Amino acid sequence: MRTRSFFFGIFGDPNDTALFLVSSLPLIWALFCNQARKKYWIGILLCLFVFLATLSTESRSGQMAIIFMAGGYILLRFPVSKLWSIVPIAFLGLVLSPYLMVKIGWTDDSAMDRFNYWGQANYAFKSSPVFGVGYGMVTDYTYLDASAHNSFVTAYAELGIIGYTAWLALIMFALYSMLRISKMEPDSPEDIEIKAIATGLFASLIATCASGFFITRTYYMPLFITLAICAALYGYVASRLGWAQMNDYCGWKPRSAGVAISASITSIIFIYIFIIILNKIA
Repeated sequence: MRTRSFFFGIFGDPNDTALFLVSSLPLIWALFCNQARKKYWIGILLCLFVFLATLSTESRSGQMAIIFMAGGYILLRFPVSKLWSIVPIAFLGLVLSPYLMVKIGWTDDSAMDRFNYWGQANYAFKSSPVFGVGYGMVTDYTYLDASAHNSFVTAYAELGIIGYTAWLALIMFALYSMLRISKMEPDSPEDIEIKAIATGLFASLIATCASGFFITRTYYMPLFITLAICAALYGYVASRLGWAQMNDYCGWKPRSAGVAISASITSIIFIYIFIIILNKIA
């Protein structure tokens, strides 16, 4: 007999519980990683407890979030100037991911149903690619009125390319801002705390996005709370450095809008290819 852990309210589903736990894990670590020895070990115990609680949900999206969260921490070990060298490796991993999912048994009937919902939601996107079919309307295109089981697919199907670009840009700019803040040279103990929080927020968003690739949490409230905290931290650092200097440090220029548009189109194409490959090999 299987027992899966979950909570109540908006976390009344094991996948939601896993997502909430994993996304909170880096923030817990950020609070304790620079503390004295006793508090440091308390932080480790809390993180271990949250990690085990996540595993008890038996959520595959939660397991995926843990893997990507760990990858986010590894990514932060590289200088910003060398991150582009990781792009080919990351791209290869994405291309091979459907094959790996088949090999490790993540393509059972439940998983394949999700991928079918992705394809059905893509038909919704094709019917209204610019402005989308509207909030909550993607279920009109899926079997048994099921959700698309993918936050990104739901976003571009319901919001269209315009709304999806804005939604994705919020996440992208928050991620890059936290990445840049985490790379700043600290001049005081407060700066060390800021770097730790930025690192935690970066890893938390990575985990949220990874989990959201397999469940529909496009309008997930904790996601927007995390984005708001990222904006608040960015504003706080900018108030100390100066807004012009901070914006220049993060590289925000008019062409940043073009980057967001390119990323949104690329992600849609990737999901289409992902579904095609899975249908071929599963």
